[in-house]
Amino acid sequence: MSSFVIDTDTTAPSVSSSSPADSARAGRNSTISITFSEGMDNSTITTNTSNTSCSGSLQLSSNNFSSCIQMTSSPTASNSSKTFTISPSSNLSLSTTYKIRITTGVKDSAGNALGSQWTTSSGFTTRWTQQLGTSAKEVGYGVTVDSSNN
Repeated sequence: MSSFVIDTDTTAPSVSSSSPADSARAGRNSTISITFSEGMDNSTITTNTSNTSCSGSLQLSSNNFSSCIQMTSSPTASNSSKTFTISPSSNLSLSTTYKIRITTGVKDSAGNALGSQWTTSSGFTTRWTQQLGTSAKEVGYGVTVDSSNN
């Protein structure tokens, strides 16, 4: 009689990266992406699409999660269900810092939950980008940069 061993995945997933990244400057209409260390169970990656409560497992907030930004739709999966992208339902506020939070409600494809809640440490700050013909101007923090002058 032969025996076999079933290799069961018991490793909790982790967050590999977020976009916009911590301390980055981002446009007011930026999409938010989170990449995990392994393929995730898509049904556990959720966000709030109906109001500003901090519900769902992927959240975005400018006030330490007293309220959250409403998103246009459920997260979109890519990269073999490792990367999830969401879009705010309206432009983010100018010169405002936003943090991303992932709750322990997310699970990998084997059913392992995130080991602990994950939040960006410093968050990203919004700036305004305006297209003018063939040049782009970034405005934020009282500084204007005209990219047509390189």
